Amino acid sequence: MIFDFLTRLPLPDYRAALTAGVLLGTALALWAGRRNGLPVMVVVDGVLATAVGGLLLGRLGYVAAHLPYFREHPTAALALWQGGLSAPGVVVGGAMGAGVMARLRKLTPGLLWGTLAPGAAVVLIAAYLGCLRAGCACGRETWPGDGPLWALSAELPDLYGLRAPRVAVPVLGMGWGALMLVLTLWMVRGGRTTASGATTPGVTARGATARATPRSPRPRRASARGGFSPRGVAPTGPIWLALYGLGEFALGFLRGDAPPIIGGLSALQWAGLGILGAGIALTIDHRRRTTDHGRQTTDHYH
Repeated sequence: MIFDFLTRLPLPDYRAALTAGVLLGTALALWAGRRNGLPVMVVVDGVLATAVGGLLLGRLGYVAAHLPYFREHPTAALALWQGGLSAPGVVVGGAMGAGVMARLRKLTPGLLWGTLAPGAAVVLIAAYLGCLRAGCACGRETWPGDGPLWALSAELPDLYGLRAPRVAVPVLGMGWGALMLVLTLWMVRGGRTTASGATTPGVTARGATARATPRSPRPRRASARGGFSPRGVAPTGPIWLALYGLGEFALGFLRGDAPPIIGGLSALQWAGLGILGAGIALTIDHRRRTTDHGRQTTDHYH
């Protein structure tokens, strides 16, 4: 078991790991906001709206998944401090909260989503780190004859504290989150969307022509209407959603706490497929809007 060394490490508890992830993620969002030309308070409002939306929908999803219990204990549904959130609900609620705040601030939602995406990846990594000790997102139990699954295992607890050799799903989730973090950081740092829809580092579109500029940390400026043009925004947020949904779906085959319900897939996997589809649809819509914007601008200059 290549991850068995984890049992000898002083792992943080879930709350400590998540708190550190939220603080680091907020700092990263402020950095990304500066590069995108967003005021600090706009980014802070976006973080708060994401947190509120994530908590509300995440708790609602958790209550719906455990409805028989909460029917007998209805007041417990409001006890957020006791824990219990649906991860897909947190993601969808957070995206919705950020989208609403972007509209209130007269920004394209994609700009705020993209600004928050690297920080959201950090929070995801922190949540999986906390699960190593708390037993959430626990993997299925394995035995020495299970081949690669045994190699990817460690003696970890489940939600009830029972330790056994299990697939180290939290470690795999942290790795997937790290990949999402690297990709979103690259998109924020180096990617700019031109009028034709292609992402090109160091190129700023101006109508029908593109003028090469040296790479610079100077932020992109808002348009005269107070918003941001779609041509200057890479689909970082939608791609983050698609990657999260793909990871939720794939890791669901290795989890021991998410039994299948329909078609051999668990509720988390179906939710992951839904988020994956939404991310792909939003990415395609971004591409279409960007292309249409470029054509309209080209026609205007001709």
